[in-house]
This record gives sequence, C-alpha cells and structure tokens, in this order.
Amino acid sequence: MESFRKYTSLIQPGGALIIRKGIELQPALQNGVKLYTYSQEEGDFHAENIRIGNGEIFFDYVSPLGNIPNIQLGVPVSINIENGVAAMALAQMSGLTDEEIKRGMASFRGVDRRFDFKIKNDKVVFLSDYAHHPSEIKQSILSMRALYRDKKLTAVFQPHLYTRTRDFYKDFADSLSLLDEVILVDIYPAREQPIPGVTS
Repeated sequence: MESFRKYTSLIQPGGALIIRKGIELQPALQNGVKLYTYSQEEGDFHAENIRIGNGEIFFDYVSPLGNIPNIQLGVPVSINIENGVAAMALAQMSGLTDEEIKRGMASFRGVDRRFDFKIKNDKVVFLSDYAHHPSEIKQSILSMRALYRDKKLTAVFQPHLYTRTRDFYKDFADSLSLLDEVILVDIYPAREQPIPGVTS
C-alpha cells in the first residue's frame, strides 16, 4: 500500500521500524533507519521455550538487544505472546530494564472484558471475554483449553448483532463446538432491529 510506504518514509535516520515478520507490505525507509522483525516464533524479536499450563503462559524473549528469560504473561491468551514480543521490543528500544519489562508483562491486565479473569482459584475459573467474531472466540477457547487441559469448559454466549449472527452462524457453531457446554442467551441487538428467523 502506498500509504504504508509513505508513512514509513517519514522515519528519520537513526530511527527504527519494527514490523511483523511475514507481512507483505514493503516499507520505504531512508538510509540510516534500522528495520527489525518480530513474531511469535521467528524474527529478530521472538519467543522461545513457550510453556502453557496451570492457567499461565511463560516464555523466553529473544532479542538482538539482549534476551530476557522466563517472561510471564499477565493476560495468558496465546495471541498475547506475539503482542508481548512486540511490546517488549519497543520497551527495550526505549531503554527500559529487563526487570521493568518483566514486571510490566506480568502485571499487565489488558482491557476490560477481553480475556478478563473475574474469578481464578483452584476450583473454578470465570472470565469475561468480549470476543464477538468466530475467529476470536475460537482463539479464546483454544487458549483456555491449553491453560486448563483437564477442566470442563462452559461458556455463556451472547451473540452481538442480528446481522453478525445471521452472517456467521455456522462459524459461531464451529467455534462454540470446541466447548464442553454452551449456554446461549438472547442476541444483543445494539443498534439493530430484529431479523425474522434470526435468534440465538
């Protein structure tokens, strides 16, 4: 995209661009601008030795600026490994210490209602997750499966919007079929009027 190339051409010499490895967009960098890549498992910045279980995710952060072992994710959902790698790369380039980065990653709680733990103890884990697209729902369920391998997974699912439910009902069913039990509640209409024949 031309807008991406134009935007990246504004980075001044001595600056840097951190881009997700494998992205098809090509930056237009001035001489003297460093280009770094990141991703979950490869790139200049990446994670190794990923450990998922008992409700936690740990990994070792690999960086050309210095590796940091045993990073704990405060929001233990798999997609946050890659997000965390990108955040740590920026933090490292901004001069934060390894300990500051580790503390920040472990204490980060994310945004309200996005893989948001409300109860977390030995008997029950209850979280609120605003995932409202089938692929987001699937990612959240797979993360919970990895975190709590031997636990029964039950979800209370409220579809958001009649049109989204109509358009993606098969994909919702596929994603929700990964659960042990699903409790469906009425569609949250937001700004929409009901569509005949479209229900939970």
